[in-house]
Amino acid sequence: MRLKLLLGVVFSVVTAFAAVAGDLAVSSYWQDHMVLQRDNPITVWGKDAAGRSVTVSFAGQTANAVTGSDGFWETTFTQPFAVSTTAQTLTISDNGGETLEIADVLVGDVFLAAGQSNMDRTLSFNTTFQEPQAVKDFCRDDDGIRFIRIARSAENSRSGEEQLFDLPEIKAVNDGIKYYGWGHDWAVAAGDAKNFVSSVALNFARYIRDSQAAKGQDLPIGIIHASSGGTAIRQWISSSVLAENGYTPATGDAWYWNSMMAPILRAKFRAVLWYQGCSDAEMDPAQYEDLMHILVQDRRNRWGDHGDLPFYAVQIGTPGYGPSTGTMTLDRYPAPTLTKTGSNYAHIREAQRCWDATETGEHGLAVIVDHVNCMGAEDLHPVDKNFVGRRLSLFARRDIYGETGLQVEGPVFARAVRETDGKVRISFKPGTAKGLTSGRLKMAGELSVSRFVKESSPIKGFALGDAAGNWKDAEATVDGETIVLAAEGISNPTKFHYGYWCITRTDNTEFGQRLSLYNGDGLPLSPLAPMSVEDANTGTKTADPVFSPEPGFFSPSTNVTLACATTGATIHYTLDGTEPTASSTAYASPIAIS
Repeated sequence: MRLKLLLGVVFSVVTAFAAVAGDLAVSSYWQDHMVLQRDNPITVWGKDAAGRSVTVSFAGQTANAVTGSDGFWETTFTQPFAVSTTAQTLTISDNGGETLEIADVLVGDVFLAAGQSNMDRTLSFNTTFQEPQAVKDFCRDDDGIRFIRIARSAENSRSGEEQLFDLPEIKAVNDGIKYYGWGHDWAVAAGDAKNFVSSVALNFARYIRDSQAAKGQDLPIGIIHASSGGTAIRQWISSSVLAENGYTPATGDAWYWNSMMAPILRAKFRAVLWYQGCSDAEMDPAQYEDLMHILVQDRRNRWGDHGDLPFYAVQIGTPGYGPSTGTMTLDRYPAPTLTKTGSNYAHIREAQRCWDATETGEHGLAVIVDHVNCMGAEDLHPVDKNFVGRRLSLFARRDIYGETGLQVEGPVFARAVRETDGKVRISFKPGTAKGLTSGRLKMAGELSVSRFVKESSPIKGFALGDAAGNWKDAEATVDGETIVLAAEGISNPTKFHYGYWCITRTDNTEFGQRLSLYNGDGLPLSPLAPMSVEDANTGTKTADPVFSPEPGFFSPSTNVTLACATTGATIHYTLDGTEPTASSTAYASPIAIS
């Protein structure tokens, strides 16, 4: 931390906590090299002796505060600041003669990058995790990209108290995972410092910077990096919000909210990037979808502008597979007779897809089921994060930066209809299925980042089933912006799925992809859970529920009401395992109704 403390002497700051000049202090979020969010009233907060008057000055504006009896102060500039690539100094002073200066401050767009280990991984993480050289070259040194890494810490939040002033202390959690204990002051994304920030977020920022430069605009980008490996979604939501939405508090809830989110409640940022999923693989998908909506709404309530805040998530990917492993415990797709929810990433992917289909406001889901080259067999960490950042950046370029005519998502499922010849026609959301084709993601090499490649091979991944429970791989034919399915031995199909009961990849290379449907812009179709098809003659769905729970299966005991992604109908889920009453319907699936 390099803050100028003007008291006649310079004090040494040795922790991640607030910089101080005598009694005057400012939260450790405020440091040299930071980026302020443009077009948004900026709040600064700190501590001082009780009753002191504090003045904060920046870019020709001043804001004032008086320290309360508890020693805290905060103040907000009346007018937002415009974009500025000129390094400026923010000055904090009090009527006791103490002054702090924060130097080299830019104004641009700031993004919160949060989630689990896939968001946490950097360009270079010792010898076991190295991004391809092409990705490192793409993330070239850039003074216009700045970041702060919030150190992983749950220890100081297990009492259930929100940490509302300073960021967590920089320390190792334990000897086995020192990586997650890393913290960093605000820094320029250059040199070795780049290895302290999320590779996903860094690649995202690089694509935004490049797209703006193409329009003649130099836009500084700030990244608030707050992630921690192996965490669950409930740990990122406050206990009070969980309780308000019917969830009984449990051990571990809100840990990372308390220590990594609460300290930046007064900060301003433009959008959220969220890459999380695997630690909730045992959760019922309807509950996970509900929690996604709760998390997004809470972020918007606290940080949103007029109740909205762009929220861009990454769908959980697939593990690496080796010749001897075949499948990973948490990604074992069930056989057609094993439809019960379990420790399975497939259900989380489906819950995220349903969240995307029912979420409102500016949002997006980056589908990465086609990723290649994980760190190793039975590992869930794609080595190349460039294409993840690229797909996330498409949503921001559309919503935030107003790029028109930009395709931002792959084919989005809309309907499945059984036609009179027994074939099933799959239709997609208008505008998402232009140029349907078979393809694959080519891995990053020394001379190029990963990129989409069209294939002449048949489209892989679809299957058809009948009322007797028989399933067969389906032949998929492109017909305009639809797909027509047929399967030998399934003359009267009642349901279909895409990539839900097959291992997504057969090996750890791009040639191992099992799912190959893309639109013409090289964006893939998300896996689709088994669901009923409509009858072209009647226009109704066949009665074929995918899953009914056994009594006592779900926990915690609570009821949740969600909207069906496909039909818009309302389903009442009984999550306590009791028999459904007249006012509740047994859980079938977020997208399969009988």
